Amino acid sequence: MGAYLKTEKYIISILAMAVPLLVLFYQATKFTSESQLLPLVLLIVMAYAFLKNPLSKRTITKLIDWVLVIISIATGLYLTINFFDIVERASMPTSMDIIMGLLCLITLIEALRRTVGLGLTLICVAFLVYALFGLYFPDFLQHRGYSVERIVNQLYLGTAGIYGLPLATMFRYVVIFIIFGAVLEKTGVSNFMVDISRTIAGRLPGGTGHISVLSSALMGSVSGSAVANVMVGGNVTIPAMHKSGFSKRMAGAIEAVASNGGQILPPVMGAAAFLMAENLQVSYLTVAAAALIPGILYFLAVSSTVHFYSVSNGIKGIPKEEIPSLFKTLKEGWIYPIPFIVLIGVLIMGYSPTYAGLMATIVAVVCGFLNSKNRLTFSGFFEAIQDSGKGVVMLCIASAGAGIVMGVLTLTGLGTRFSWILVDLSGDSLIILLILAMLGSIILGMGMPTTVVYILLAALIAPALIDVGFNPLATHLFILYFGTISMLTPPVALASYAAAAISGDNPNSTSWKGFVIALPAYITPFCFIFNNELLLEGNVLDIILVVICTALGILIFTSGINGYFFGNLNIFERILIIVASLLLMTSNLIFVGFSVVLLVLMYFKKQKTPFVPSYTKETFEE
Repeated sequence: MGAYLKTEKYIISILAMAVPLLVLFYQATKFTSESQLLPLVLLIVMAYAFLKNPLSKRTITKLIDWVLVIISIATGLYLTINFFDIVERASMPTSMDIIMGLLCLITLIEALRRTVGLGLTLICVAFLVYALFGLYFPDFLQHRGYSVERIVNQLYLGTAGIYGLPLATMFRYVVIFIIFGAVLEKTGVSNFMVDISRTIAGRLPGGTGHISVLSSALMGSVSGSAVANVMVGGNVTIPAMHKSGFSKRMAGAIEAVASNGGQILPPVMGAAAFLMAENLQVSYLTVAAAALIPGILYFLAVSSTVHFYSVSNGIKGIPKEEIPSLFKTLKEGWIYPIPFIVLIGVLIMGYSPTYAGLMATIVAVVCGFLNSKNRLTFSGFFEAIQDSGKGVVMLCIASAGAGIVMGVLTLTGLGTRFSWILVDLSGDSLIILLILAMLGSIILGMGMPTTVVYILLAALIAPALIDVGFNPLATHLFILYFGTISMLTPPVALASYAAAAISGDNPNSTSWKGFVIALPAYITPFCFIFNNELLLEGNVLDIILVVICTALGILIFTSGINGYFFGNLNIFERILIIVASLLLMTSNLIFVGFSVVLLVLMYFKKQKTPFVPSYTKETFEE
């Protein structure tokens, strides 16, 4: 049994490295068609999933796992080997095509259950049932129903199903950036980011909290996963925050919210920026520029929460002697920013995101080998490849699952009708339509990787908003924000759960605290979808006015949520402050005037009230 376990572990290690190495080789050589390689990618990740996540440790279930592995390999190789024959007999599948397709669908559903969880698995099963029995659904969902052969042809043999856009996106863009992030991590870049953050923000009230926010923002965009960002940075920042005076709950929630923000912050945005540019047929730089101000506003909200909490609870900054010299930090770590500079430079020069990611990864490897402080060894490089491969598994399987949904939407025409349904439910009210879009994005996004969420929402929800006249770029950013913020929305707040595992606090309590901290992020998308100036569209004066009003509004909203505005606030004062902030965020001059009056009155009232810090011993032990 020991020899078997050792062999199985060796096979799992090889499978973990296979997809990243395949992607690197393909992107460097383009030796064949991308479509021909996608079945190979899926068979690798499914085989890994069945061996890494066995049904149980019993011998009989091990046999079931290996049967699933063999089926995964057979169905993938069948398509790869017979690729050109299948293309030639398009829409005329053989009996063997159908059998292999059915086996692939069954094994994929089980792989989804084991790696992603029941959420996406049940969605995929529901869509398959809908494709089969559409004739029996209510009128607004009804279609004639499709045969098993037609469904398999669409999902397994076509390019609009399992091997469609979602999985192709992973292969084309996301994997290369996961490799990039893994290589950077092996060279110690996260420690450099923390040191830079310490020098910039360490002396502020609640300095350790500001360090968490800044370092998570710097690393989160590249990592492509809020949960991964929490696990990498949180092991350092959460204990440091708690030690300096933050409660365990607050420390975990701050790290979770900050880590999640990386998905909406340029330059990489968890690779969603590249997908958005492709969907909207605009340049990457257009998307990155539009996302910049909303991303900064997100982190402004988190940083202001840290500040108000720290001031009201008497939490000081880091002692001067514990803060590293900025000059020394930059001198010792000058090599770390080079890959980022190359990445952004190549993108600005007009090359594809894939090429930019490949060049940045190569430079990161070279810099790693040249780095005397944290030198990247050959074994470290292969560890980075293996780590990236482990991260790729869930993303690729989830993408194949999303392909089932996309394929059924295309086959049945539900994608178009779903937009009509949303518009009908809204009763022609734009606000209700946006709220429905927000709720739909959060629900569909729960527990899902950023890029997969975006692909689904772009197909299901974005068309409804665009059809009623909303700016397409603002619409796509709107759904992306709410799709990613599902990682902080109870009951499936995975980023908060990961942070709670580090802090030792109750996961549900941490998730609700994170939800409260992230409340400004639930408002920001409504601001930019009505005020496109936040996306840097319009004349300069209007852009400046709207950005200032929105930024001040978010600061004041955060102070109201945290109960601090030049002193501690009671419930009535909190409500007034929040109302004033919302009026300010409209950027309407009349509403802004009312807001200013309320804020001035509140300021003078608080000046007459002596400030007493609200912290107690229990505050730190909550």
